[in-house]
Amino acid sequence: METNTNTALQTLPNITEIQKIIGDAPATLTANISSKEKAVKAADDLITAHTTTGMTPALDAQMAEYTDKAKKTITAINEKRKPFTQMMDELKKQFTGCETTIKAKVDEVQKLRDDYATKLMKEKQEQDRIAAEKLAREKEVIAVRQAIKTALGTAFYEFITSKKKKVNELFDTLTLEKFEVDSQKFSAPVSMFTPRHLQELRISVSSTILKVEEINALILEVAQDDALYVHYANEYRNIMTVFQKETVDKLPSKKQQLEDLAKADEEEKAKLLEQENKRKEEATAALQKEQDEASKTVEINAATQAAGETTQASMGALFSAAATEAPKVKTGTEIIVKNKVGYSLIFQFWFEHEGKDLDPEKIEKKTIGQMKKFCEDHAVKTGELIDSVLIEYNDVYKAK
Repeated sequence: METNTNTALQTLPNITEIQKIIGDAPATLTANISSKEKAVKAADDLITAHTTTGMTPALDAQMAEYTDKAKKTITAINEKRKPFTQMMDELKKQFTGCETTIKAKVDEVQKLRDDYATKLMKEKQEQDRIAAEKLAREKEVIAVRQAIKTALGTAFYEFITSKKKKVNELFDTLTLEKFEVDSQKFSAPVSMFTPRHLQELRISVSSTILKVEEINALILEVAQDDALYVHYANEYRNIMTVFQKETVDKLPSKKQQLEDLAKADEEEKAKLLEQENKRKEEATAALQKEQDEASKTVEINAATQAAGETTQASMGALFSAAATEAPKVKTGTEIIVKNKVGYSLIFQFWFEHEGKDLDPEKIEKKTIGQMKKFCEDHAVKTGELIDSVLIEYNDVYKAK
């Protein structure tokens, strides 16, 4: 550090020399001012003479002589002031050089901080992206599982409806001749709903994120859930037990109906058959209504459970994101010009948004660099970009 200081001092003018030059400056400046005033007065006299008498050979000669003398005066004045102004320029250069050197080092250090902040910011953005993808996938798994449960529930109640329809079809085909034998079938023990029945229910579920094999694995997982199977096995037994009792309770009236048909004339038979068809239609509609209501309940229950799971997943992602603190930075945008033609687009964009409202003198003073900076700041403020493959925008981060 001492060596650098000594080297810097050696480049400065000698103190004694500085003092002498500064000491001579007032007298030099006074002499130069006196020469200036004499030269100006002489020029004014010549200009006045021209105004009064017009140009003559004698006046032209005087002007030529004046021009030669004035140029020599300028040279003399320049030589007298050079030691002072050169010394001042050198001192100014030394002073500003100190500031410039420090500023360069500050920029160098700041650049290291900015690069580090950019690295941290990009790592945070990548972590956020991965977390967002993970959360989206978790939500999709929850949504697909919900869809599977809803579809299984719908298929289950369709299965029950199909069983009931078969019972109704058998009931409708009872005849008076074989009534006692065939009616015994309705009192047989209710069949069991097995795990295989649950796994064989046909459903269709799609996803924009999960693969087919992943969806199939989830379907198998849900279908093999013991708690779900127990629920549907009990549901099946309860529903079919009640339905069987209702069917058995209708057997006496069915037998009476068959006996009435056997004794009825054609007109009465047609009336009874019309009533029977109406009863069948009502029974079919009732079965469909029961199925729709049961499926709706399944859908609501699955959605409620999925909502809770989704909230839990979102909260987990939120706490995870909060644990990773983003670096403190000021963000901006940097324009990368990929082809020199892109500079014409920068000018056009700048002129449309700012330049057209400026005075011509201000427009002439604008540099392409200033126009580029305007476009970068405009992008940060408004999000409006130059739409061209020749222009690329990059996010930049400056450490606070």
